[in-house]
Amino acid sequence: MKNKNLITLSSDEARENGKKGGLKSVEVRRKKKLLRELVNHYGVTDVPESTRKKLIAAGIGEDEFVRDMEIVAALYGRAAKGDVAAFNAIRDIKGEKPTENVAVDLPRTLSVQVVDVGAEYLADSEQAVIN
Repeated sequence: MKNKNLITLSSDEARENGKKGGLKSVEVRRKKKLLRELVNHYGVTDVPESTRKKLIAAGIGEDEFVRDMEIVAALYGRAAKGDVAAFNAIRDIKGEKPTENVAVDLPRTLSVQVVDVGAEYLADSEQAVIN
């Protein structure tokens, strides 16, 4: 039984659609790469003077003054005020995220025993179901 909602494509049409999907995939990957590069670049730029004072007060050396440090300091500040999302972000960055694995202990082999019950037994059970 064929589904009437399915559209049948010729091999040329399918190839063309696949090509469109591949080109779109390349475009999306390029945009993601550019965003990663921008984030990485911004993360190592100098921090503004107002932030420098805060970082110095926190005991952070001037050789570590980059935007990433500013972000980390802001995260700690939010976490200290009770922001659970900031706390979770810090925990994850530190690599302390709890695992969500469930261990299941299964036997390595599974044996199945096939028993021939005989035609007499089946006849009796069929009668019991009918009654």
